Amino acid sequence: MVEGTGKFTFSVSFGYLIENGKLTTPLKNATLIGTNTIILKNIDMVGNDKGFFIGTCGKSGQSVPVTAGTPTLRINKMTVGGIKA
Repeated sequence: MVEGTGKFTFSVSFGYLIENGKLTTPLKNATLIGTNTIILKNIDMVGNDKGFFIGTCGKSGQSVPVTAGTPTLRINKMTVGGIKA
């Protein structure tokens, strides 16, 4: 969900923390929290790969399928909440 202020909360099914340049702790059901302008400023590496995924976007019990694509990004500072897998 993204608010008009640019604040967002996104759910991630599965991912990894990157610590000292290495994939470390696997996370499941993680939540990413931030403000879009701050996160964009914190992107410090962009991969040369291409990744596409299918998901859903919804509100108030309604959802619509969406597709998005991006290279791998490293964000050097971000609030992440989740459970160790």
